[in-house]
Amino acid sequence: MAEAAAVARRYAKALLELGQESGALDAIATDLDRFGQVLALNDHQLFDVLCHPGLDPSDRAGVLATVLERAQLHPMVANTLKLVLHNGRFELVPEITSQVAELADEAAGRIRATVTTAEPISQALEADVAAVLTASTKKQVVLSTEVDPELIGGLVIRVGGTVYDASLRHRLADIKQKLLNQKLSDPAQA
Repeated sequence: MAEAAAVARRYAKALLELGQESGALDAIATDLDRFGQVLALNDHQLFDVLCHPGLDPSDRAGVLATVLERAQLHPMVANTLKLVLHNGRFELVPEITSQVAELADEAAGRIRATVTTAEPISQALEADVAAVLTASTKKQVVLSTEVDPELIGGLVIRVGGTVYDASLRHRLADIKQKLLNQKLSDPAQA
């Protein structure tokens, strides 16, 4: 697994360097992400076909060529995907996509954050959260929102690998745990 991640990182770094040299890094990252979304359609059937070791490599290359022709991707993305397929590493495309997005964000001084709430939030609150995160991270924040009714209320913010949980569900779980700990450690209540 670590070897696969390292190989994916090498492909991603190569694409990053090519993208920076040509000034097309964001276009490359966007097109690679778009292609990843195409691979995920229909329960990943296309991805499964392109990774299937039992299929003739030329057949898989033909399928990829057809998809690339329709997708109209940046030439560097299309060539990288062809190379990855040719090298028998197509299963790494999701990791390469993730790594390219991360490296492109890093190079551009961006960070991605996700705000999860029990109900959809207003654009004004979304802008406020983005402004607070931008001020605290000193980076441009690309904010996405999700709805999870199980949160009951409040919000959960994920910035990189950090999670800020200010949901009502989390607070109730904390209170429950404190009550359980108090009950177990207080012999007067036994």
